[in-house]
Amino acid sequence: MNPEEIARLSTAELDALIAAAAHERTKRAEPHAAQPPPQFEATLNPAWFSFLAGDNTVVQLRHAGHGWVSVALPPAERAHLASLLLHHSLLRGLQTGAQVQISAPPAPAGGGGSLH
Repeated sequence: MNPEEIARLSTAELDALIAAAAHERTKRAEPHAAQPPPQFEATLNPAWFSFLAGDNTVVQLRHAGHGWVSVALPPAERAHLASLLLHHSLLRGLQTGAQVQISAPPAPAGGGGSLH
């Protein structure tokens, strides 16, 4: 499918194509890169939702291109993430009107899971 054909799809058809492609990608033997890319697009202040699912916390973030992306965090990773977010909030106060350069952080040394 070329870019012109993609541009002619309705929003619902485009969403279905993205979902089908993402589902197909999960079946592929080739893994995603171990390191995050040095340049990327980010959704600023996305809508989010979290809830407990057994022992895990499910966090859902609304990405501008992919829609709702869900990850399940086990207790140890949840505690690590909470500590990291608290640490970041204490290091950087609220910045209003400032341009912030975002770059990919180094990949964690251990833990974590896959994001689909």
